Amino acid sequence: MFLLFSRAFHVTARDEDELNATLGELKKGLSSDDIEFEFSFDPNLHDRWIETDTGWRIMLGRGLDIFQKPDDRFSLGFLDQTKRKCKATSIVYMRLPKH
Repeated sequence: MFLLFSRAFHVTARDEDELNATLGELKKGLSSDDIEFEFSFDPNLHDRWIETDTGWRIMLGRGLDIFQKPDDRFSLGFLDQTKRKCKATSIVYMRLPKH
């Protein structure tokens, strides 16, 4: 949800086999709207953060798993995460130094 405000962003993940095809499709889909999406894999990394081209790093305590499960498949939260409660977590916004 935070990524929608950035024209370019970088995602790093650990499970290359599972994510490579999905992220490739995402990159292709975003390119039609002039959104630059790059990703890489680092087996030694366990941090959870999103870095935007607007100079912010968003550190996610739980990663992207911040929403509670919906009550059932007919509740509004089943398809709309804005209708779900959040799990306890911390989200830190850090302004990056300009290069």
